[in-house]
Amino acid sequence: MNDELPRLACLLAPQRSTQYADLVTRLALPELQISPLGPLITRAEHREIGGGSFLVLSLREVPNEERLIMSLGRLAMTRGAFWLKETVGEEPGPWLRPIAILPPTGLPATLLYARRYRGKTNEEITRLLINAAHFASDFAQTAGPLDILDPLCGGGTTLFAALVAGHNAYGIDRARNDVTSTASFLRNFLTEAGIRYTLREERLRGLGHRWTFAIEGPTGPLTCILAHGETTDAATLLPGVRPHLIVGDLPYGIQHKGAVLELLQAALPEWVTLLRRGGALALAWDATRLPRPTIVEVVQTAAPSLTVLDEPPWSQMAHPVDRVIKRRDILIARRGQALEG
Repeated sequence: MNDELPRLACLLAPQRSTQYADLVTRLALPELQISPLGPLITRAEHREIGGGSFLVLSLREVPNEERLIMSLGRLAMTRGAFWLKETVGEEPGPWLRPIAILPPTGLPATLLYARRYRGKTNEEITRLLINAAHFASDFAQTAGPLDILDPLCGGGTTLFAALVAGHNAYGIDRARNDVTSTASFLRNFLTEAGIRYTLREERLRGLGHRWTFAIEGPTGPLTCILAHGETTDAATLLPGVRPHLIVGDLPYGIQHKGAVLELLQAALPEWVTLLRRGGALALAWDATRLPRPTIVEVVQTAAPSLTVLDEPPWSQMAHPVDRVIKRRDILIARRGQALEG
């Protein structure tokens, strides 16, 4: 085995079920390929080392240390990385040398994992969606804080993942109970964790309600705004918000196909007017009955200023979820180029 090229052994993230373990195995490589480390990868293989499941990568060269640490610290599908050697001197291995990875600089990770509710999107998928949009955008080398919008925020998983990663979070949902309970959960979490914040609640005549959190994060202020209302009113519900990234998990249901297409046709033009130039959008949806080409066509027609990334590895993130959702897919698109200055 060639041991001359630098090799990186990435420990796959542990999961609570075999179903999600398979998900991690499928998505770890595409996530790494779309990351800033992607251009350096020449070969990849799954390998068991010392009882742990690893994705072993051969690299063209040793990456810049800052680039390496920044990339590895964001990843959702891996939980540690090591330089791999088959031998050291005359001692047979394999030998693993750990790489120091900087953890996220936002709120405590328990915010993302503590809340359980029916229909909650897997937390690692949510983090992957944020990463995919981040890597696709012109802000890929920006650690944060970025402004992230989930225009279909439901129980707030995307918002909490953004805050944990050190980003500002903005969410909209038409279900009043979902938004109210998410605001209540965040308020209680911050209070119990001893994190200082202010909260302003507003009634928006003819639109809905809005909750604005100004949070004292560990490395600086963070903002989280939740709005109850129609996502097609995004600009009015969130005045002045210009997200770098838009991330969402499209709704599932019996009328999934027609409902999703109508939603995208109506809402995408509004969402894209908010998205900064150079920004990116990441959407997950149930592709069991709604094939990828259909979603791509709708996005390109409803939002012509977006460029869908429809080639590998961007197009290789489909995966099963359960017996009903046999295939969930992820679409990434970006808007133009960031304006200089």
